[in-house]
Amino acid sequence: MGQDRLKRAFGDDGPGLDVDFRAMEQIATAAARGLTEGTLELLLQQQADKLSTEQPCPACGTLCPTTPHTRPLTADGAEVEQTERKAHCPDCRRDFFPLRTALGLDEHGYSSSVLERIVTAAARFASFRDATFAVQMSRVGISESQVRRLAHKVGAELVAERDRKAVEHRRRQLASRTGVVPEVVGGGRWGRIRTRAAGRPLVSTKPRTRRTRSPVWPR
Repeated sequence: MGQDRLKRAFGDDGPGLDVDFRAMEQIATAAARGLTEGTLELLLQQQADKLSTEQPCPACGTLCPTTPHTRPLTADGAEVEQTERKAHCPDCRRDFFPLRTALGLDEHGYSSSVLERIVTAAARFASFRDATFAVQMSRVGISESQVRRLAHKVGAELVAERDRKAVEHRRRQLASRTGVVPEVVGGGRWGRIRTRAAGRPLVSTKPRTRRTRSPVWPR
């Protein structure tokens, strides 16, 4: 695929003596981009072909028929047509895409690496305009409004995940280190503490004290 692009650009004999390095660089970049796009589209097609024609709904588990579906997807250094399968659950009245979870994709139309780049730029730069310019410099076609929308959406998702983990942490019950927790009945003589477990007689516990010897003075 890359060789065909090079032949179309320079012919079978390669570049002439009047071709500068910038032109070679542009052709090589386009060839690499075409190779990446072709490879990704082939892999996505092969994966989609392995999916069965019925898939369970992620919400209710109802088996739903799937149909072929394509959409544009922005990847790292490539713009591809993603081949996937789409299903509709009549009980939940919602569409779902079984392959996106395994691929780490969502409805945004960007790969996880590109989405991470967009959100990182939005967090590090002082304005969405500067963040958009930085992302565009990495050969990702995106507008300032898209950067703003994605940053707000991903930020809200991260906050919701943080709050969910905080609630789970507060609700977590620590396991008891002892099978039976003793019941303190009362104090005894000389600092003894009397305890009693369920169905057991009283037990006296004497706290440990450190003994010190009296100094012996020479006579």
